[in-house]
Amino acid sequence: MYREAKARTGDPVRAWADIVSDPIHSKRYNAVRGKGGLVRASWDEAVEMVAAAHVHTIKEYGSDRIAGFSPIPAMSMVSHAAGSRFYSLIGGAVLSFYDWYADLPVASPQVFGDQTDVPESGDWWDAGYLIMWGSNIPVTRTPDAHWMAEARYRGQKVIAVAPDYADNVKFADEWIAPAPGTDGALAMAMGHVTLKEFFVDRVTPYFDEYVKRYTALPFLVCLEQRGDSYVPGKFLTASDLADGSEHSDFMTVMLDASTRAPVVSNGSLGFRFGAEGVGRWNLDLGDTVPLLSADGPGPDGLSESVLGAVIILGMVNTVVANMFGHYDYRTGVSIWFRGIFRLDLHPDLMSQAPIGFQLHALAAFLRFALWPFTRLVHAFSAPIGYLWRPYVVYRSKDEKLGNRAQRPGWERTGERIPR
Repeated sequence: MYREAKARTGDPVRAWADIVSDPIHSKRYNAVRGKGGLVRASWDEAVEMVAAAHVHTIKEYGSDRIAGFSPIPAMSMVSHAAGSRFYSLIGGAVLSFYDWYADLPVASPQVFGDQTDVPESGDWWDAGYLIMWGSNIPVTRTPDAHWMAEARYRGQKVIAVAPDYADNVKFADEWIAPAPGTDGALAMAMGHVTLKEFFVDRVTPYFDEYVKRYTALPFLVCLEQRGDSYVPGKFLTASDLADGSEHSDFMTVMLDASTRAPVVSNGSLGFRFGAEGVGRWNLDLGDTVPLLSADGPGPDGLSESVLGAVIILGMVNTVVANMFGHYDYRTGVSIWFRGIFRLDLHPDLMSQAPIGFQLHALAAFLRFALWPFTRLVHAFSAPIGYLWRPYVVYRSKDEKLGNRAQRPGWERTGERIPR
């Protein structure tokens, strides 16, 4: 088809344009992809077709529509560098060869600069919940696949995220099949829920301590103005703070919760390049307590703090009134409090109460005022559906799950009951 178009047009680029722009020709060569078979061609003809496709795509759609990757550097540093350099010069998108091989989580080298900065496959055995995402493990990581298969005997729940019915999907208890190109949005949504519910709305000690010790989350990020808003830019480094240390351009910065001052912690990339970094390659934080947010606690955190104040004030008032004071709250604030519900107000009783009782009542009302802006708002809902909500059954070896008829949520693994 290409040879016929080139003979007719007399130009390789016009020949390629003629094929891809013609619906019949385009459908014809796309339909045979993946079916095997070879067409003998010379190296000159193959390179000419590739060059024509690049020129046509750049001319028609722009250079940023070109995306590609080079072979793995372990095979040939020259071919790897040549391909990466070529795509960089023409303005294309340089992908990682791991995007094709799918045997390494590319986020590790892209974020941390280190390859394979993840737990080894043997650690899959210790997990109770495993998500296979971005790797068709039985195909691209065949020597490691047995860890995932064997861990399922321990009751591990396995989730597969793949737009197609890939080979690894058959191992999964649940299969999430996002439309191609939307898995990034799915991952961002998952991250948003995690950040909001376990960091912003309230502080969860397990999550909080883990990210402080083992992740890059505490590092400060520069904000760049874009129109009327700001977007995240690069990591803030010591050189941005006029730090003259060796390789300060590669030393990321965090805030110390105890002093609220910026500090450079151990393990920053800049410590690996010079004599000043000797002994500081590790992740030992020492006396530094990373601060995840300088904005203060979220609504849930503030509500919990107010609740603590209510409890402490109530205990102090009870002890002081009974042991050291002569104020009888039964004839004072108790009457005032009951009068609120009867619309029979006695503000004089509260004004005559000791300051501790007044602060206790103020803190309690503040707690109720914060209620609608926290998770406690769900207390006003009626979770009637939970009365019939089944338990999460990961796996069952029994033929029947009890005497009751099967229903959605109770079916055995691999079965689906029509709704």
